[in-house]
Amino acid sequence: MSETPAVNEATVRPDDRLGMALFLAVVVHALLILGVGLTWEGEERPSETSMMEVTLAYDEAETPPEEADYLADLDQDGGGVAEQAQIPSPLAGEPTPATEAPEPGEPAATPEARAEALIESEQAETPTPPTDDETQAEERPSLQDLLDSRREAAAAEAVALQQRLSQPREPSKRFLNARTRSHEAAAYMEAWTRKVEAVGNLNYPSEARERGLSGRLILEVTLMPDGSLEDVRIVQRSRHRLLDEAAVRIVRLGAPYPDIPEEVLEGQDRLVITRTWEFVEGRRVRAQ
Repeated sequence: MSETPAVNEATVRPDDRLGMALFLAVVVHALLILGVGLTWEGEERPSETSMMEVTLAYDEAETPPEEADYLADLDQDGGGVAEQAQIPSPLAGEPTPATEAPEPGEPAATPEARAEALIESEQAETPTPPTDDETQAEERPSLQDLLDSRREAAAAEAVALQQRLSQPREPSKRFLNARTRSHEAAAYMEAWTRKVEAVGNLNYPSEARERGLSGRLILEVTLMPDGSLEDVRIVQRSRHRLLDEAAVRIVRLGAPYPDIPEEVLEGQDRLVITRTWEFVEGRRVRAQ
């Protein structure tokens, strides 16, 4: 039976060692080039987020508690017999801060964010009282404001005065009627009446004479200071239009009349004479 000869170190040649080293180098480089790597799967550890919860307190204690269960803006010793610590609640009658529910998909607001939002809302709702300087500045107008207001008032008054001056002044009038008792006015009206009656009798409407018409009407005649006729109008008509038109025509035929004396006008611009005229059965015209 043949025996296998033992391999010793003397049988390993230097060429064999070089070949082995080259082989290992090629394998390592191939792994690096091809991106082949080894990974180890381990247990996933939940990520922990550190946070600090702050509670709003509404009743401040005189002395701080020895052991606090929560952090707050004020020292408060709640007390009680509950087995677990309770968050301090508002006092009776105090409003409870409203917390808005987060929208779906949005992260819940932290206690710090809720506290800051509550403080900002309270500051926005609290009006800032005006200072004494601001109040005095609002109540007391400046010198420039007073000057501007006076200039505006003076300009408005000047415009109003210019408008009044540009408008034609309505002439003043003195009125005479059958009840006039002044000597000068009565004398002038008597002379004026006689002239109108004379003109009327000479120009009596032939149609009214043929038909034997009679009637009474009231005329208002306005005269200028030189006796010229400015206007004549019927205040009260008669029963016949023919007599009304004849009376107006007779007054116009009698113009112009004598100048009006100053003592009759008494400083006025016009003289207005109101008289009643009567047509008597188609024969004559007379004043009443």
